Amino acid sequence: MAKPTRTPMTTAGLPALGSTTGALIQMATKPDRQSREYGAWIEQEDFLAFLRDERQHDEVVLYAGLTHCFLYGIAVPSSSVSPIDVDDLLGWSCNPFSSWGLCHGYRGGASERQMWIEPPLSSCGSKTLEHGEQLLFIREFDGHRDDRTYVELSQKVAHLLGLHLVPERSAYCRLDENGDVEEVVRIHKLPDGRVATIKREDLDVLLLMLESSYVLLFDSTRFDPGNFTSWGDGPEEHVSLAGEGLYYRGRANVGRESYLRGFQVTAPVINERLRRRLMWESPEPKQYATFIAQDWKHGVVHECSCDPAQLGNYFVESDLPFQTSPAFFRPEVLLKYKADPDKYQIEGRSIHCRGAWFLKSYDINEAGQVHAYLCDLNLLPYAEQLYWKSFNEAPEAGISARAYKSDFLAQWDTSPDPLASLKRRLQALNGAGITWWSLKNPQLPDRVHYPVTASQEEWANELMALDQLVVEGLSRSYFKSKAEAAGITVEPQWGSLKLISEVLLHAQVNEEEATAVVAPLKSLHDLRSKMKGHAGGSDAKALREAVIAKHGDLKSHFRALVDGCDRAIALMAEFTDAGVL
Repeated sequence: MAKPTRTPMTTAGLPALGSTTGALIQMATKPDRQSREYGAWIEQEDFLAFLRDERQHDEVVLYAGLTHCFLYGIAVPSSSVSPIDVDDLLGWSCNPFSSWGLCHGYRGGASERQMWIEPPLSSCGSKTLEHGEQLLFIREFDGHRDDRTYVELSQKVAHLLGLHLVPERSAYCRLDENGDVEEVVRIHKLPDGRVATIKREDLDVLLLMLESSYVLLFDSTRFDPGNFTSWGDGPEEHVSLAGEGLYYRGRANVGRESYLRGFQVTAPVINERLRRRLMWESPEPKQYATFIAQDWKHGVVHECSCDPAQLGNYFVESDLPFQTSPAFFRPEVLLKYKADPDKYQIEGRSIHCRGAWFLKSYDINEAGQVHAYLCDLNLLPYAEQLYWKSFNEAPEAGISARAYKSDFLAQWDTSPDPLASLKRRLQALNGAGITWWSLKNPQLPDRVHYPVTASQEEWANELMALDQLVVEGLSRSYFKSKAEAAGITVEPQWGSLKLISEVLLHAQVNEEEATAVVAPLKSLHDLRSKMKGHAGGSDAKALREAVIAKHGDLKSHFRALVDGCDRAIALMAEFTDAGVL
């Protein structure tokens, strides 16, 4: 019989529900008793179809506690369900509210009171299930202000699958190979109860690790509470569908009410993909992109695969390009990583993607191109390789002098880098415990980088990040106290930079040094305010044009500004030692 159609319970404001949870909600929603759909609902064909199609679901039910539907999954050693003791399993009586417990009493003929620990499934109505593994627990805590009842995944499961609770997602998650948060066990709190699901592949991996099968207990009871009297005295129907691992008993009063209570045994799917995961390998065979690269071994520029098997080295003779052959990219390739500092960390000449991958080395050459070696690119996930490939182009210059010196001559690069110097200086000040500057956020130094493109938006973003690091770290209260101690009348509207200027002026610091302190910091703060606050205005346009006219491009201006800020902080440290600041 076709599935009944009816309006499901309201789920407005709830997180997006998977198809499995949606199907459960649909089945657990009682139609109007006077409708045609009610008679079909009582027949439970939709619930049986749901169980028969269990292998087709992307998510598997770990627990569902709804008004008319209860499901609860347990991992049971495969040896304990081969063969299946149907009568024993049909007697199950347990739920995920069971937990570890401390027991006292007399057992085994003991004459004295004893104490022992009982595992969660010790009194579950089934000898078979007693050997099983409870995968989740439902716990209650009156100390929770909003929700005293909550779902807790077994630590054994969480650790084996590398999962962590992310409360704002109501899910146990991990990071995938691209560094994105992947929800593996999802917990839905619904108006009618709770549903917890797990990704099918992860359940199969878990079962293989535990050498177990999945026993899904179910009780689907459909009736109209306002019109129910009794189930009657008729015998229960017992059904065994061994080919589907489905066994249940039930009773139906045609057109009025029915129940199905039983279990389903499912063995894990064993395939190459799961075997690879069990060996901590990528589920899919590694793929490699090709790049236009400078094959300096043969003195040509051509398309090269980054597959390690297609690359040579210095120690084995071959006609293959060296693995250190560089590929070149438009500088825009870096913008994705700069725009998401929570996910990506750019450090020196490397890029880290949280918990996922690591690009060991890249640099920018004299033509402004980003370059990376094929042996580093092949360590990226294939999707990330394709991202880099989309920016790939022929070289307009060789690799940077810095890269050549450090990577091939094994020499330290001592060329000046004002941004690195500024970050080191600020970190030293923060560690020294000075009171006129503080690091507002430990991640701020990692979020400031040189602009790599001619983009005005990128330049403005870097100005903001630099201002947040340097200027916003200055303590107005410190400089206000310093000014007042020197007898300076402080105006309410004065900020930290104005106060610094007044203190230096009062201390008769020479004009050149005072300007070296205040001018770059003020320039930075003014630019940040005008470029990010009024990016499309005429003032912002005039400022950009003036900067380009003076420095040639926005990248050169930013480097010069950073150099000025670095010297300003250095002078302020000297003035502090001299007692001026």
